[in-house]
Amino acid sequence: MKIQPSYRPAPDAAEPRPAASGARAATTASEPHGTSTQVALSATSAALQSDTADVNLERVQALREAIREGRLPIDAGRIADGLIESTRELLQGR
Repeated sequence: MKIQPSYRPAPDAAEPRPAASGARAATTASEPHGTSTQVALSATSAALQSDTADVNLERVQALREAIREGRLPIDAGRIADGLIESTRELLQGR
């Protein structure tokens, strides 16, 4: 579908929706034709964006150093097997 530049939304479609409870909202006032866009993030989404407890930053740094120094063993067969399995899953999902 090709979007035509002459498209104009219906007048009632430009009204922003109220944000869901427990959600953060961001409004952009620089929209063309005097309209604004409102985006609401759920509390879960906001928590996931700020949560880094699941990432072991020391391990990440150690892996970066090992890659930089050429000490990280790379198993090309294991990588290829993973790619093939991912492709199979994608094709079965269709």
